[in-house]
Amino acid sequence: MHIEVTGVAAGQEVSLRGACRTPADARDLQQLISRNIFGGAKPLWIDCERLTYISYAGQQAVFRLEQQARAARVPIYWCKLSGLVGEQLAASGMYLLLRSLPGGGFCGAGFSSAASGGRVG
Repeated sequence: MHIEVTGVAAGQEVSLRGACRTPADARDLQQLISRNIFGGAKPLWIDCERLTYISYAGQQAVFRLEQQARAARVPIYWCKLSGLVGEQLAASGMYLLLRSLPGGGFCGAGFSSAASGGRVG
């Protein structure tokens, strides 16, 4: 799994690529995004367009990240959750807990109009 982070003035953008299959992948995902949550980045934009698979351990990491972010009052926007990953998150019910933006939607700090409205998609 490859995780790329880019900072912009209005928030932090994270791009996920590949598969989150192992507990080590899930731990890496959680540690990296946790650093951004507690580093003061608001909001966080997570681009999942190239995420091909997310294991149960990965979904648990996402759940813990959402809890941390809510406690820190840092919104996380999960963008372009589709295909197998979208199905996996829907089957577990995790999809209902996420602020998700549609597959064709813009993912980034410039997307303030939908972000201000809360959950989209």
